[in-house]
Amino acid sequence: MFPLSSFSLEPLQPVPSLWRMIEEQLAPSEKLEVKTILGDDLVEHSLELHTEVKTLLEFYQELQLDQFGQTANNCVLLAAPPHLKELVREEIRLLLISLQQKALQEGRDHDYAIAKYNPRVVNFALKTNDGNSRPSSGSNTLIRSLSSRTTNDLEPYSNKLNIAHIGEISSRLRTLLEDECHALERYITHLQNRLEEVHKHATELQETIHEPTMAELQEEKRAMEWDLELSQPKSCPRPPSLMSNQTGNSTHLPQLR
Repeated sequence: MFPLSSFSLEPLQPVPSLWRMIEEQLAPSEKLEVKTILGDDLVEHSLELHTEVKTLLEFYQELQLDQFGQTANNCVLLAAPPHLKELVREEIRLLLISLQQKALQEGRDHDYAIAKYNPRVVNFALKTNDGNSRPSSGSNTLIRSLSSRTTNDLEPYSNKLNIAHIGEISSRLRTLLEDECHALERYITHLQNRLEEVHKHATELQETIHEPTMAELQEEKRAMEWDLELSQPKSCPRPPSLMSNQTGNSTHLPQLR
């Protein structure tokens, strides 16, 4: 299972634009000239990166809402404890292997030997469990760094943000804009990675929702055990069940999903 608590949906937020903060302190008649002094291409590149960040954040928030809705809807179902379901899954996997090996020994097609069973159960038992996704870290530090640097680095020059004194600080402002662009590019890469992780987790969650129920697993398990018993000589005892060892040799399991 992939519960919501196992996958952190960290809050990601936009960061302030250095150029927009500069604009706020300029007279309307000075904005175009100051932009030209700092470099039209550099300013536009910065604004484009901020737009891309905003778009990625909107996608990310939509995925968060969709994933939360899927999880909330699935929480109403009574689910079997994950460790119990994994035990049954492993038992069925071993039974399927035994059935296939028996078929090979008898000269029969090993895939055909298990084709009679519920395909959802067979696929669930034989698929590889790669574990849960783990979110990457470091974005909160990156966001705080971008936000604080944008404000703090600009503050010493606030009294010179006018056309009369812009030449004195233009070189420093260009450096700040270039640094902002590099930081935004790193943030965009991080957001893209987070989107991939959330999408992967949503896919895993959807697969979990469509897993066979515990009742289906138990039914197919009994059928496989019966088929194996029929094909074995009477003197060959059936190996003890993993579930029996784990549940104190109990013969009845709760009918859980």
